[in-house]
Amino acid sequence: MSEVVRPVKTFEVLTPESGGKRSFPARIESQRRAEVSFRVPGTIVELPVKEGEAIEQGGIIAQLDSTDFELVVQEREAELFRADRDFERIKPLAERGFSTVRERDRREYNLKSAKASLDMAKQDLAYTTLKAPFGGRIAKRLVENYEEVQAKEVIIELRDLKALEVKFDVPEQIMLLVREASEELKETRIEPDVIVFFDAVPNNRYALEFKEVAATADPATRTFEATYIMPTPEDINALPGMTANVVIDLTKYIKAANVTFIPSEAVMSTNDLEPHVWIVNAESRALEKRHIKVGDLRGNQIAVTDGLEPGDRIVTAGVPFLVEGMKVSLMSTREQAEERPEDVSIRKSAEEKAQSSQTPAASGEDEKPE
Repeated sequence: MSEVVRPVKTFEVLTPESGGKRSFPARIESQRRAEVSFRVPGTIVELPVKEGEAIEQGGIIAQLDSTDFELVVQEREAELFRADRDFERIKPLAERGFSTVRERDRREYNLKSAKASLDMAKQDLAYTTLKAPFGGRIAKRLVENYEEVQAKEVIIELRDLKALEVKFDVPEQIMLLVREASEELKETRIEPDVIVFFDAVPNNRYALEFKEVAATADPATRTFEATYIMPTPEDINALPGMTANVVIDLTKYIKAANVTFIPSEAVMSTNDLEPHVWIVNAESRALEKRHIKVGDLRGNQIAVTDGLEPGDRIVTAGVPFLVEGMKVSLMSTREQAEERPEDVSIRKSAEEKAQSSQTPAASGEDEKPE
């Protein structure tokens, strides 16, 4: 009878030497982008821009038929003239007591209201000309000339290509490692090396500048979206939507942190409350129990301060059912991303156990004050 080999999910401990540099697939986006629209409805009579064309800040994107808006301005000007004449007529009469103060105030209000209406009409007239809020390139044109459009209906998508954003997803354990080492790196003024390259010119490397990282992880992938900035390269036509590869040198982070983060599901405790993990022997693929010292819990990750060596591969799922010497096979990255039925059962059992331990027992009687 052949020995049963159990497939297991695993996690490899980072190493400063071999694991210090990590590569991540990235996507390119423009640093500034906008969906440009009119603030008023109307019929487009001019649409000089084309997709892919460059445009300066303030350049005309489109023009609406302004006839109706011009008529409204003329009407508001007439109303203002009448309101101003009425107020100037009543003002001296009110001063000499031939008219009430209330009537004077009413006509003054009408004058101010007419001025505001004229200002709004002039503003609406100005809104019939759509201008570029910043210099960039027309990424997409969504309407055609002589179309009837509504207010806030997107006319074009504008992209500023002077600088590009490089976005990529960082695994949770690496993000926690970076945070743990950040203070040490800040004090020593050491910055990690982060570069990006494109498949079209793989030998050309471009330095990146950090912008931001998501505050919360994606619930499905447990990764954080990191955003870096790069000037638009001159030797390649890098455009939004393209893919690239980001390489981060984590060596400095790993050395500065002096701690390893692993999935909390990988840690078990024996009867004497000593935490341990299951290590996969690289040669025999047999399991070995390893006692460790743990630190703080950070989300789904737990800090290990002692007991693990760089390059160790630990089992991260189904650990209560493993035994010393058990033969295992390593699941692929794709297989590890899929939750197996037994993993669901184990997770639900653990959640129910944790919930029951936190629920206080009912006393059956209400306490009465003495």
